[in-house]
Amino acid sequence: MVKEYAGLEKPNDLCPLGEKAYEVIRSFLVEKGLDDCGGCKVFYSPTEWKARGEKYCTGSTLVVVYDGADARRAFNMDYGYETKYKHMNDINERLDAVGVFPEEGTGWYCGIYKK
Repeated sequence: MVKEYAGLEKPNDLCPLGEKAYEVIRSFLVEKGLDDCGGCKVFYSPTEWKARGEKYCTGSTLVVVYDGADARRAFNMDYGYETKYKHMNDINERLDAVGVFPEEGTGWYCGIYKK
């Protein structure tokens, strides 16, 4: 049986680079057991993000929300400390390989940007 990952669904209107970033991040989260979303939706397209009225990360290719989600261990400096930034370094290498990088928005989400 295939495990369902509620909250890790792919947004519908991502650009090709945003789709690549999504696949890399989703695979990483599942592989590392960081797939508990804490009841939140983790991935937003820039269009969805703007429609929410958000001010930051609207020029990104993908937005990753980790407020309450395990994904914070891969993107948030405060939680990265728990693992000596191992997850952060690993995801940054993987994202670099597809030509993008994460940049924190306010502490509960980040944008994924083209290099």
